[in-house]
Amino acid sequence: SGGSVSLLGGLELIRECIEKANRKIEIMIGGGVNEENLETILKQVNPDAIHFSGTILSKKEENSMFASERLLISEQKVDALISLIRKS
Repeated sequence: SGGSVSLLGGLELIRECIEKANRKIEIMIGGGVNEENLETILKQVNPDAIHFSGTILSKKEENSMFASERLLISEQKVDALISLIRKS
């Protein structure tokens, strides 16, 4: 997240780190990447790699003996993020 409370707030520092690394090490962006901010990230930073969650929160049945919430992989969310990356 570039040392900021939000990923978008840390983009300038991330961009500077990528420039200083000169592609000798891979800088991976993460910590809040989603469909709403991915295009901005790609345009402003051009990161080496991106880490994002392809999950959605799923609520289980009320009477279940197991946890009431869980994360499930969303193929639709993953496909949308990958599509945005490929367009850039």
